[in-house]
Amino acid sequence: MPSLYQLQVNQRTLEGTERVQLEARFATAVGQLGSDDVATQIAGIYGLESTMRADPYYVPIVDQTLAAYIRGRSACAGASNCAEKITARDQAPDPAMQAAVTVLGHIPQRDWVLDLRGVNFGGLDLSGGNFERANLLNADFTYATVADTRFQGSNLRGAITIFTAKDYELAHFDENTKGP
Repeated sequence: MPSLYQLQVNQRTLEGTERVQLEARFATAVGQLGSDDVATQIAGIYGLESTMRADPYYVPIVDQTLAAYIRGRSACAGASNCAEKITARDQAPDPAMQAAVTVLGHIPQRDWVLDLRGVNFGGLDLSGGNFERANLLNADFTYATVADTRFQGSNLRGAITIFTAKDYELAHFDENTKGP
């Protein structure tokens, strides 16, 4: 029968091993975001979500990493590795952008500002997502779906908000939301 000391050593060793594996998983997922292959990028996005769910320490790190990914992908619309600008309601949105926005929307609470200034959310489904305390200055929501999306305390100044009346009615704003 192992001693109490041996059990404690084993526990610390296990925790250290788990931490190293989590760090490796995080690094791999971040590396996948830079791939030219959209499927690999999506795998990286969901790998980041998995990392964040495994250890709350990673929540703000993943949040800010995905926000930077979205800003970068959105800012260079039209280039080969970027999101295409949505110009029609029936145009399919960029699948990697959709995955990243979905994961960001799953974060239940933020104690920091989510920086999504100038992002092109065109055609994306933000339904049910949490975008409270987000800086969405000059963002483009053309044809985006925002039903049940939380925007409380967000900055939507200068945003292009072509929502359906039903979506707008179902989205959540408050007195701290700075409107378009």
